Amino acid sequence: MKNGSYVDYLFGVATGWLGWPPDTAWHTPIPHIMLALDARLDWTGRGQAQGQAAAAKPPTRQGVAEKLKSFLRGRPKQ
Repeated sequence: MKNGSYVDYLFGVATGWLGWPPDTAWHTPIPHIMLALDARLDWTGRGQAQGQAAAAKPPTRQGVAEKLKSFLRGRPKQ
């Protein structure tokens, strides 16, 4: 991460994008923050290209785990 740590980034996501109070952000596990961020992006429509419909299939446990692993490695899955 440039100019900061991954923890700083996640704290910013939790308090900024998700609007959580600082105490909640510090005590929430990383996977929960990432799932909440994905849900927020889907809800606002920023998680998909404009003009395209969202996929109808629900995420699988394996898919969420792979997505989290690739994000933590710094290589977001396309």
